[in-house]
Amino acid sequence: MSAWTNVVNSKGKKSAQQRCSQSALLSKSGNDGVRSFLSTFKTSPCTNFERHDYRKCNYYHDNDIRRNPYSYSIMYLPDDEDILSTAENVYHPMNYLTRICEDSSNCPYGRYCAKAHQKSLVRNAAVARQEYNEHLSNMTLERKMHSKLSLGTYTPTLQKGLATTSSPTQCSTGWNVADQDHNLPKCSEYLFELPLDSKPWFLINSSNKFFSFLREMAMKEGLAQIEIRNNHWGKGEYGIAVRGSKDARERAVGGLATYLFDPPSDFFVQQSKSLSSRVVKKLIKKTQSEINDMILERFAPHAFVEFSNNEIIICASNQSRSGDQIIYQVFEKLSFWIKQEGHDKFVDCDCCFDSFNLDEGLACRKGHFYCGGKEGCIGAMVKEQLERMQHQDNAISCSICQETIDTRSLAPHLSNETWLALEKARIDSKVNLRVEKLSHEFDKRLDAKIQEFMKEYGSLSGMVKVQAKQLAKQAQDDIMNLKCPHPHCRAPYAEFDGCMAIQCGSCKNYFCGYCHQGTATGSGAHDHVRHCLANETNNGSYYATPEQVKVAQRKHRTRELKKFLQPLKKDAQNATVLELEEDLKFHGIEKAALFEFGNLQREIEI
Repeated sequence: MSAWTNVVNSKGKKSAQQRCSQSALLSKSGNDGVRSFLSTFKTSPCTNFERHDYRKCNYYHDNDIRRNPYSYSIMYLPDDEDILSTAENVYHPMNYLTRICEDSSNCPYGRYCAKAHQKSLVRNAAVARQEYNEHLSNMTLERKMHSKLSLGTYTPTLQKGLATTSSPTQCSTGWNVADQDHNLPKCSEYLFELPLDSKPWFLINSSNKFFSFLREMAMKEGLAQIEIRNNHWGKGEYGIAVRGSKDARERAVGGLATYLFDPPSDFFVQQSKSLSSRVVKKLIKKTQSEINDMILERFAPHAFVEFSNNEIIICASNQSRSGDQIIYQVFEKLSFWIKQEGHDKFVDCDCCFDSFNLDEGLACRKGHFYCGGKEGCIGAMVKEQLERMQHQDNAISCSICQETIDTRSLAPHLSNETWLALEKARIDSKVNLRVEKLSHEFDKRLDAKIQEFMKEYGSLSGMVKVQAKQLAKQAQDDIMNLKCPHPHCRAPYAEFDGCMAIQCGSCKNYFCGYCHQGTATGSGAHDHVRHCLANETNNGSYYATPEQVKVAQRKHRTRELKKFLQPLKKDAQNATVLELEEDLKFHGIEKAALFEFGNLQREIEI
């Protein structure tokens, strides 16, 4: 038995899934139930990863994805070329439940079938198409109105029905629905939502005279009726309900958009004032309630504040008192707030010469001011001094008077990247200063030790001096004079070309010019040079410059001298180094690298 087939039992009774009928699925009455179902059915991905029947799943799979046909941003018809699946066609509001299912008792789709399983659920196809076309018309109209009012994105709420009421309903303006003209033709109503902190919402709620003017305009323009919805029946609906035929609504909406965007001076007064961009940015970050408490105070029900570029615009109602007087007092309160917050202490930057508020930058102890911010002069000054800090000190100084600036006061005016670079430079500076101090101490002790050796050399026994001369002679012959490393040859060499794979002129054998490791063949010598740890080139080349050859030979002689001197006693070792002083100087070898200093290094580290 397939797991994908609905089975009727021997007594002809339906399964529990089948008994949950389409009527139960469309629990809401009439068209609202259809809309509620089609707005969510197969519009979200299925999260059930077990094997199940996708036809009876409320979520989409690979081949039955749908979009919400009632969405404000997505509107499509069942015959469009760009529909995503067959499900978008059969479950479209124009097609859903417009035909009867021929096998409702054994339908594999069950209650989710796009065709009606009961005659009472069959929808009239013409009515279904008319309703969805009206929905498209309403959405297009709302888009135009929001575009004119510049309200941005929003979530519209659509309500369809007859323009008759069984009981009067009082709106916030005092308009009674019972007073409407019941001779109007049957029409549709939709709610045009307005954000509570928007200027249009303020206009329609702050002046009853203005809203009465809008009502009269709507009736004259196209026999349309408008009503304020302020959380109507607790549904959370805020905006203007427009009721009338399609043509009436279009004419009414055109007039509403015009007067809500530019209200008549009979009802409202509007003035603007230029402010610094910095003050405007701070005010924009405030919420409407913060603006009311900070600037508008008791004028909040009668005035509205908005911003444009570097201007503040105040719109005030003329209903209860003069709008000009309200705006004057609001600007007075705004000036007081700017002064109280310290936003009016402007100074010129001593670097770029632009004007800034005092707390937008930093001044040194002598009063030289630098502007801050991401691209400010403080950051540029710090970046300029980072390299110097690593080698001299760990402080930033004023570029004009060289006064030291406290590092902690720089933090609020620097970008995160510049601050991290400054911290790294300060640490490097401290490390370099410590290393220089230790190196200086070491050099002092080293010089003292060398002078001590020089004095001791004069008092050494004649035998030690004779031994030192013999050892120095041996080192000159075997080490200072470079020789072929092959034991049966040991022929000295001096000049060769830049290739460090050297062939001895006497024995014709090959060896490495860096470490003097002998090889049996020329290819072996070249391969050794490429991988030699003493290779001075950056890319392991066979060839070296004259300077690189000189450095390599000095290092080789130093390594060989250390090996030669290591078995000797301290007095003999140091005496031999003093005997080789002229040779060491000629070849650029520091004699301090060859002395036996005992615990000198350990004393320095302590």
